[in-house]
Amino acid sequence: MTTRASLSSRVPLRGYAPSCHYTCRDRLGQRKRKNYFYGTPCLNTDKLGNPFGTAGICKNGRCIEHDDLEVAHTGATRKVFSSKYHKCQLKQHLTKNILSDCLHYCRRSGAWYYGLYKDYSICQVSV
Repeated sequence: MTTRASLSSRVPLRGYAPSCHYTCRDRLGQRKRKNYFYGTPCLNTDKLGNPFGTAGICKNGRCIEHDDLEVAHTGATRKVFSSKYHKCQLKQHLTKNILSDCLHYCRRSGAWYYGLYKDYSICQVSV
């Protein structure tokens, strides 16, 4: 099934790419698996389509989380957490456990976006 309707990996995505590759058809109608261009904002998802980890950018067909990129890739965090991806509601966290991240992800109109936890939520901040 083609998830992006184009032969080009320059297709503008709504939300984060749920993987760093897509399927398209070549001129002969054969299905081809292509990688999104380096730097495409992405979110790792499991086999059921649920996100895990944190958002990042595509590199050689893999979604590399922003924490693993920041030192070597200036501006990765700004690109990954651009305001155009901030479409989730503030989320409440009432349990006493500490969140591993201050961000959460939601699906809107079939696309993945990020949001923040409310101010009183306890979470670890990446430095």
